[in-house]
Amino acid sequence: PSPLVLGGTGSFTLTVGNASTRVPTAGTVTVTDTLPAGLTPTSASGNGWTCGISAQVVTCTSSTPIAAAGSAAPITINVSVLPTAPASVTNSAAVSGGGDPLCPAEARCQASVSATVLPPPVPVLSIGMTPPATLSPGGTGSYTLTVDNTAGTAPSSGTVTVTTTLPTGLTPTAASGPGWTCTISGQTVTCTRTDPIAQGGSAPPISLDVAVQPNAPATVQTTANVSGGGDATCPAEVRCNASASTPISQAAGQVAAVPVFGLPGLLLLSLGLGLLGWRQRRRA
Repeated sequence: PSPLVLGGTGSFTLTVGNASTRVPTAGTVTVTDTLPAGLTPTSASGNGWTCGISAQVVTCTSSTPIAAAGSAAPITINVSVLPTAPASVTNSAAVSGGGDPLCPAEARCQASVSATVLPPPVPVLSIGMTPPATLSPGGTGSYTLTVDNTAGTAPSSGTVTVTTTLPTGLTPTAASGPGWTCTISGQTVTCTRTDPIAQGGSAPPISLDVAVQPNAPATVQTTANVSGGGDATCPAEVRCNASASTPISQAAGQVAAVPVFGLPGLLLLSLGLGLLGWRQRRRA
């Protein structure tokens, strides 16, 4: 068997051989394969074979001689795997005719194989975050969020949701990305899309603009996660979460401290300056 995927397709390959101590086959060789419940035969073919399908039974015949120690061209039976197929199936086939009077009763004239029915592939999403190069009090910045789908999985299906929570000190001002619909509620930014993300592909990036409050702390920690899209393991898995710790540069936008005199201090300063001027006038 080829891999059988629940709700998908698969195939079986059958080969008829002739013993090395015998003579070539004569007349019609017949192969009969009865597919098990859960599999539906869709086509059957092989070079030199004529095949037909009746419900679960596939019958292929050939009058081409099979030489001693030789084999006939392989037969390929394509199947559809039903969504209700069991976790394991057993397929059996038999060969008869060709001048061998002991087939199909002999064990060598029969073959069977068990195959595991695999669950359908699902997307495996992950998220990344690129913080702004610099942030400063009273300034602005922009985060970039990217969602990837692992190669060898399946395209995403349904709604993919990215949720970003901004820390105290940052205020979200805008969020957008091709194919994304974004909303802002307080410190939380939510972006959704329904267009599939191909396996091994990435969604267009999300740009999240922020304003830095004048009283922002020295460092801010921003987090984001991705969920939905057919990946039932998100957002619990580590790959479904991203975070960035960004320092706030206190040099830019910071006002240098100046002494605060108050009214008494100003009066004393004025009195001192006045006395100094009076002494200079007396000397003159």
